[in-house]
Amino acid sequence: MFKRKKREDKVKKQRFQTFRDAYKVTKSVKPWIGGALFAIFILVRQVNRLKRRQEVAAAPTRDLAAELSRSRPAERPATPFHLLLCAIARTLHEYPRLNRLLAGGRHYERRGVWLAFSGKQRLDTDAPVFSRKMEFRADEPVQHAIDRIYELLEFGRSGRESASDREVDVLLRLPGPLLRLAVRSARWL
Repeated sequence: MFKRKKREDKVKKQRFQTFRDAYKVTKSVKPWIGGALFAIFILVRQVNRLKRRQEVAAAPTRDLAAELSRSRPAERPATPFHLLLCAIARTLHEYPRLNRLLAGGRHYERRGVWLAFSGKQRLDTDAPVFSRKMEFRADEPVQHAIDRIYELLEFGRSGRESASDREVDVLLRLPGPLLRLAVRSARWL
């Protein structure tokens, strides 16, 4: 009981971050190498995606997940999904230039490595989907990251609403024109 309460408190402590808390303007981008010109050509946020097709052999990842799972509880095995999240986080820590955002013609460098993932509350096609966002630390062992991912999944599958879920519910109750005005105001800030 006490252990479960402690995990719930950890999940609740992750506060909602504003744009200014999560990003800082970076001046290190050279204007002739995709800096200012790139900001002019890409004016819409949805265009900022990197698309690349690549085939990856999954057998070594499955073997590593099975090896890590031997030292873990049976109800919390390591999966290729956990390893993928940890690999992306490690890459972003090793190459911080990849952890940038272009918005409003400015380059922003993210403060920390945050990855978001979603899941279903139940194994049912009509079950509601939840999403969670987690910060990965540079010196964090894989086993500890896997435990934290499971804690967030348990919180999401419990059906309880997070602070961001409540904020989105409030926004969705607004009439359409007022909601658009609120979104435009938030983008302007």
